[in-house]
Amino acid sequence: MTKLLRPAEGEQLVAYTDGSFKDGIYVYAFTLNVQEGSSLIPVFISVGECTIFSGHNNVSCELEACYRAVQTAQKLGAKCVSVYTDFHGCFKFLTHEWGVRNKQFLMYVNLMSGLSIPFTIQYVPAHRGFKGNNEVDRLAKREANRLLEESSKNVSSKSARAFAEKIIDALTV
Repeated sequence: MTKLLRPAEGEQLVAYTDGSFKDGIYVYAFTLNVQEGSSLIPVFISVGECTIFSGHNNVSCELEACYRAVQTAQKLGAKCVSVYTDFHGCFKFLTHEWGVRNKQFLMYVNLMSGLSIPFTIQYVPAHRGFKGNNEVDRLAKREANRLLEESSKNVSSKSARAFAEKIIDALTV
């Protein structure tokens, strides 16, 4: 789900990013906002299943959320973006404070380095009352739960179909 709420061209944006991993489901979420006084005015909201990064549980989700937020700010023509995340790796991989030990982390560094928009990434502690962080945390968890429920319904209907086909086969023999 993506929602463009207002134009962002030439704006200095503030992004909050988060990810959620649950039972094999990888989800990212981010908001892009304009700061007006002490208020954040939403510009863009995005939440969805990860398609770029996977395989490293929540780390994959956090990296994808951060990358997509900066990439989207660039696509919207923003002047710059300040990203707030509750995962240290989003900036520590880029500053080489943490070693890049696998292909996924290297891909993140390369993708982020390839963006032309000026950006900063700052850490905010999770679940400590930061409104923007709490919002994307809720968005990511809600989407992970929705996708998990949808996945289990698909598995249940496939199982039911297979069972029905076996019964029909048995009756027609």
